[in-house]
Amino acid sequence: MIRSEDVFKPDFKGNSDFKGPIVLHMSDQEGFGDVSLGMKIAKFLAKKYPNAPIYVLAREDSVKKISQIEPSFLDGEVYPQIGVVNTTTTHGSVIGRICGKAQLAVETAICEGSLTLHHKNSDCAKIFIGEYGLYEVTPEKEPIYKPPIICLSGNVGVGKDYPGILIESDLKEFSRLSPPAKQNARAKIIDGIESSLKKQILGNWGGDTSSFLAKNSFAFSYYNWPFSYKRAATVFAASNEPGKHANFFVSASTKDDKDKKTLLMLQEPDFQEKLKQLGYTKLVFHIGDSEKPQEIILDRSNPEGREFRVFERNRFTLETTLDLMRLSDVCGVAGDQSLTEAFSLGAVPVPEEWYCQRDIIRQISSTYYEYTAMQKVHENTWRVMDSVDRWAEAGEQIRRRRSSVESVITKFQEEANLYNALDYRLNLEFDKPKQEDIDKYNQSFIETLKVGQKGRKNDKDNAFYIATEIARYYAKWQPSEPLTMSKILDTMNAHVGKRITHIDSISNVTIKEKDCELVSSERSGSFFKRNITHKPSRNKELLTKLHSLQQQHFASGSVETGTQEKSTILKEKLSDIRHPALTEDDLHLAVKYLAGLDIDKLGEKVGFGHTQYVGKTLNTSYHFVEKITPCEDKPIKENKKFTITLESNYSTDERYNVTLSREQVYEFAEKQKELEAQSTYSC
Repeated sequence: MIRSEDVFKPDFKGNSDFKGPIVLHMSDQEGFGDVSLGMKIAKFLAKKYPNAPIYVLAREDSVKKISQIEPSFLDGEVYPQIGVVNTTTTHGSVIGRICGKAQLAVETAICEGSLTLHHKNSDCAKIFIGEYGLYEVTPEKEPIYKPPIICLSGNVGVGKDYPGILIESDLKEFSRLSPPAKQNARAKIIDGIESSLKKQILGNWGGDTSSFLAKNSFAFSYYNWPFSYKRAATVFAASNEPGKHANFFVSASTKDDKDKKTLLMLQEPDFQEKLKQLGYTKLVFHIGDSEKPQEIILDRSNPEGREFRVFERNRFTLETTLDLMRLSDVCGVAGDQSLTEAFSLGAVPVPEEWYCQRDIIRQISSTYYEYTAMQKVHENTWRVMDSVDRWAEAGEQIRRRRSSVESVITKFQEEANLYNALDYRLNLEFDKPKQEDIDKYNQSFIETLKVGQKGRKNDKDNAFYIATEIARYYAKWQPSEPLTMSKILDTMNAHVGKRITHIDSISNVTIKEKDCELVSSERSGSFFKRNITHKPSRNKELLTKLHSLQQQHFASGSVETGTQEKSTILKEKLSDIRHPALTEDDLHLAVKYLAGLDIDKLGEKVGFGHTQYVGKTLNTSYHFVEKITPCEDKPIKENKKFTITLESNYSTDERYNVTLSREQVYEFAEKQKELEAQSTYSC
């Protein structure tokens, strides 16, 4: 066999030399989708540019949402490159300094003019990544930003103005697991899910979790309107394999009694009758954490038969939500975040006609659903708001043509991935010579495979034709990635006995195990060549050519800095750009600012009772001792920590030494400058 360390799995792409800084303006209107989009882009940039500090500028309400979505995003440990700047509380001069040093500026979700407002006089690269479908470019509609600003908003279609939506690589990998591997992964999810929900899901089940999964299917739903849950429930019920129980998770807010209205709709007579027609004999509701389910018998002749179970929560935690979506083959989606996760996981999305989803769903359906198995699913759900019969027809289409539906989702994952488009555009901005080398290498790789195919016997000719078409496909849709034989063979091996239906040029070709062997084997198939002439096989010659291509286009990467050292360096970069070295004057100004605050306000500003001396309070007898002291016996500019003292008028009361960061001292000094400037202006 050809050795994987030679050409099959080369590590020749290397990291970019781009060192930033990067500024990301996180625009946010409502919900969690806008914030989630900004976080995803920041993480992508951190991975692509591991040596670049990244500043995420976000309002206070957005910072709170970040802490709910992923608290570790804020702590600087998991993502040492990323510093979140609260624009509500940060002085304008600090924000100006951060933006002034940017080498790449990005605005996400909603266009608030940040790229022109904060980077007006800068020639740094600027990219706008807008909410899905909201910023489509048409002959009648100009782009929200004009060149040289790059617009890569989430649109699905044909051409550079339609880069796709975010497809998360880890979720996509989960979707590609083999059925046994996915079953095992889902069993682990249920075993590790929060205890009250796990107890409701498993009920009185006495066997192992894998056996339970063999008899149960799952769907997750999150919507704005109650009827949408009823529609998704009907689709799911009809898509479920005969004999399997259905477990339907409902995340419905208590606002405006949406949860109560949703549960009432799931008890309506037409829904119950449709469930009975589909073979369900009992409808079961698990409300909140209650251990006592509510039951409706649908078929009194078989009350203990097949069940449709509803699990309702005001709000599942975000971690649990993602786990439930991993369990699901159908997902009800109401916005950008859930649409991304459903497609990434390979689940069939059942969208809602919410105003911000209309354009992106129109784009997806016209580009990827027409003349496929998904067309009937879409036509019987989208804008169909009151027909359980049509909803059930959509579900039955999913069940009858499951492999064809999966092929449409796979094609979408591969071709409509905004990350791929962003990766390529960034390469053209900051690593153009390297990207041009990748383009040349990929074309030479394809030509080498094509030449290697010529003159072979029929079976080998067919095998190498398949390999060549797979290479063409990846070069087109993942242009920033160098081709490897490993990836091509992984694709072939994953489809043995099946067709690779998402690649149009070979969609009718069934992949045989022999095809994989013929492409990967180093041994010649000719007895004469092996034993008489001892000439090398054509595969070995091919390997030599591919290896030569690799050497020609890619130099070996340099040794990376240690992770811990890199983390420390990046944190220092973040701090240094945001806050220059302190001076004696800065300390004096900060003292004046703190001295002018009443004790309650001062305590709030320095985190007393919250981050330090947690739970304690300051009464009116306390005052600030007007001095800020460096923690280390070094020049002020080299100190990163300082202390202040809060003491009482009564000697029996406790004396508090509060630690301040360099950043806090700088902020207080800037605020005092602002107060003095206002005072001068008023005079």
